[in-house]
Amino acid sequence: MDTAAAADDWWHSLPPDRRVQIWRWVDRPAASAETPGQMSIPIRSSRRRRDRTS
Repeated sequence: MDTAAAADDWWHSLPPDRRVQIWRWVDRPAASAETPGQMSIPIRSSRRRRDRTS
């Protein structure tokens, strides 16, 4: 079974009210859309791990 089929099976196994809750959470208006005057904050895609020697 590929991942898309597994995701479909999982989605269809959920009760309808739970699907509605998830859909509302996912289908929000773009919360990350830029707004006029917004400052850009660079975010690293990978995290560096600090080695703790003490």
